[in-house]
Amino acid sequence: MSSPLNLFDQFISPSLLGFPLLVLAIIIPWALIPKISSQSILLTSLILFIVTLNIMGLLPYSFTPTTHLPLNLALAFPL
Repeated sequence: MSSPLNLFDQFISPSLLGFPLLVLAIIIPWALIPKISSQSILLTSLILFIVTLNIMGLLPYSFTPTTHLPLNLALAFPL
């Protein structure tokens, strides 16, 4: 008999054999990016960070952290 679904089960990070798939979603895009020149490292790293966070939203039953206002404000004020 399966356990009843909870309202907050949609926010549980998906995993495969006990390994969180969120880690793979973060590591794989960074491994495919070529070496960055030192001139535009701030802008490039910021864009890659935002893209990585938004790609995590493509995982089933997950949401993107960039939808939260505090993260957007934390990125916007220093820049």
